[in-house]
Amino acid sequence: RRRPAGGRGAREAVRAGWIEVVDAEADTALLGELNAGEAGTLTLASEHTGPCLVVMDEALSRWHAVARGLAVTGLAGVLIAACSAGIVDGVRPYLDRLERNDFRMADTVVQAVLEDAGKTSRFERA
Repeated sequence: RRRPAGGRGAREAVRAGWIEVVDAEADTALLGELNAGEAGTLTLASEHTGPCLVVMDEALSRWHAVARGLAVTGLAGVLIAACSAGIVDGVRPYLDRLERNDFRMADTVVQAVLEDAGKTSRFERA
């Protein structure tokens, strides 16, 4: 039995039907530079006919996404968008949790996220 990746929130999103888990055949040309998940994501996004936003944090993966003409953001962009949309009141707790779980962002990126989120939320405090 296949279990969706991610935490409880991701599993709930899959159950609710607004995230679909699919198997993707990776473009073999990408496999020399990217891992299978990144390559599969880019292949699937390239084949998608509607609007598509790829979420990737690795610089090389992002480069390949842009080279394919795909819209791309990273986790930082998702956090800022969530704050701007009022889904979260601030990003600091999420940044702290990511750090505790060994997800690394450059200090300059963290500061930029806090500043951007602070512009969109009256609750954010750096």
